[in-house]
Amino acid sequence: MQKLISMMEYLYELKEESGFKGCLTVVIPSIKEQFKILKELSIKSVDGKMAFSDQIDTVEKQLELCEKHVKEVDIKHLISGKEFKKIEEMFYFKQTRELLLNEVASMIINGVDLGK
Repeated sequence: MQKLISMMEYLYELKEESGFKGCLTVVIPSIKEQFKILKELSIKSVDGKMAFSDQIDTVEKQLELCEKHVKEVDIKHLISGKEFKKIEEMFYFKQTRELLLNEVASMIINGVDLGK
């Protein structure tokens, strides 16, 4: 269940199919800030798909975004049992980096849905 805590804070509960259990509290930037982020990342649309100017630089910037905007971490990897309480702990493992890059950075850049 995802939950809007305040105008800027979002509680993102991980689904078990992600391989994790728990939640992250993410500070969602305003639309103006999101556009600045898009410019900084140099993301362009090419044939309806996102294209990045420099893949490595973009990944580094996305991780910096996560570090800046993830306020609280309380997740557990279901297979290993490894618990994560700080964003920095998530930078060392493939699964947690993928979670940050594929889901969290995208949420920061695109914003969140109020729900159905």
